[in-house]
Amino acid sequence: MIKQADEVVIATDPDREGEVIGREVLDELIWRGPVSRLLLSALDPASIRKGLAAIRPGRETESLYYAGLGRARADWLVGMNLTRAWTIVGRKPGARGVLSVGRVQTPTLNLVVQRDLAIENFVARDYYVVEASCSSASSGGAGEEYRQFRATWIPDSEQLEKFCDSEGRCLDFGCAEAVASALSGATGRVASSERKPGRESPPLPFSLSKLQQLASGRW
Repeated sequence: MIKQADEVVIATDPDREGEVIGREVLDELIWRGPVSRLLLSALDPASIRKGLAAIRPGRETESLYYAGLGRARADWLVGMNLTRAWTIVGRKPGARGVLSVGRVQTPTLNLVVQRDLAIENFVARDYYVVEASCSSASSGGAGEEYRQFRATWIPDSEQLEKFCDSEGRCLDFGCAEAVASALSGATGRVASSERKPGRESPPLPFSLSKLQQLASGRW
């Protein structure tokens, strides 16, 4: 059938793995004719018609083939070779079984280990937050209404460097106390303000256990 074709349209999955499968088949068949690409997001009639109306030249998706090919070769070079190497090395100190190494697996495992070590070595430290209860009025006229709000101190760059941790939390009680003393009874000016409309998501439906708890408490 391939010998009778004037053009081949690759219609495999619209990702790098699908691209690799389609082009490897063409390489196996030694196809040297024109190649186009059909990208389908779904297999319902409307999606298929939409895809057929927008068939793309094969050169536009050729990069997906090389990306998939690179992934496959990296899995071979890193995964297969290093798994064999580390398994052999691990047998010397007495490790049993296979010591698996993977292009994605090993970095992911490292993230888990680093997080576990951080939790294991965590040392609780006190930090200090300075909050002020403020009131404001838009004018100085009689009968004006004062608005109450709370403000939180944000350390400046010098304070961040000297007294705060990497997350911007103040660790020095003296610094926090000095800021609180300086703000006590002080007046200030609101330099700018911004209002944004917000949306609050509705609460999730009851789970069966929560519904039973509520019902048993009422009836």
